[in-house]
Amino acid sequence: MITRRFLAAAFVVHAAVSVPASAAPAPMAPLSAVASKDLDAFVARGRAASPESFRSLAKLRDEVPVLARKARGGKMNVRALLVAQGRTALPAVLAELRDGPEATPGSWLAPSASSWVVGLIETAGHWGDPVAVPVLEALAMHPQAHVDIAAAAVRALGAIGTDDAEKRLEAVFAAQHDKRVAIAPAFGDCRRIAMARFLARGLEGANADEQVALVKALGQVGSAWPWQTPSLVKRGEGNDVRRLVFDTLLLRYGQATDAQRSGLVDALWLVDWPEGSARARAEGAKNASATQAYEALALKLAKSPLHR
Repeated sequence: MITRRFLAAAFVVHAAVSVPASAAPAPMAPLSAVASKDLDAFVARGRAASPESFRSLAKLRDEVPVLARKARGGKMNVRALLVAQGRTALPAVLAELRDGPEATPGSWLAPSASSWVVGLIETAGHWGDPVAVPVLEALAMHPQAHVDIAAAAVRALGAIGTDDAEKRLEAVFAAQHDKRVAIAPAFGDCRRIAMARFLARGLEGANADEQVALVKALGQVGSAWPWQTPSLVKRGEGNDVRRLVFDTLLLRYGQATDAQRSGLVDALWLVDWPEGSARARAEGAKNASATQAYEALALKLAKSPLHR
């Protein structure tokens, strides 16, 4: 689990983890004094209002190994169990992420810890409460966190989706060079126009693997179905986000290799922009060297699996 030491210096590698000094990023405190004080107060209020939620979480933590052995494939949905406790569980979840017991120093960094920690992280993002943002950022930023944990923290920040959460995600993307390809698709859960623009800019100068991951993220940001849910409709950014993503991917299609175009088609299918086929043909008419490729794209968009 994450300790106060970690939250006080997320960029200082845990003593149990050995990395070259040159690989360690500059120390930075992920929690400001104000954020730390706010979190303390939030947890204290939660413990006073619902002490049973803290007891229930501790009991569930102790039962996880047994439940996991009984679950199909050894996997269990920790998030579902925690969310079922209701929103009053959030203070206990954040306290567990910050202060939870460690079997050995740094043990929460290991893949074996992922199931429980990922479930906690997903629950922290589920209710969209900004109080969770600093803790999630600290998790996403840690240079030695398992990729499942970092990706879960990115998704949770995206689910919260405030302006502050989006800005912190941009900082995470810039900092996590080694994990960037693995966690980039998770940024697609931040469905904001600012994130769409950020990911689109990221395509420029990205290497081949990063481009594939960023295309997946853009497809998720602009995916038509989530933008029909009430919570996203309220944001009023759906059409602007989807148009920007569609235009970005459409332009990239003409410049892409055959191997890259498969991923672009998948992303464009998700966006499902109206008159997509007509737009593809119009783009082909402006680009003689890619006319045939855009015609093939137009046919594929017309036969989208979403329209069957």
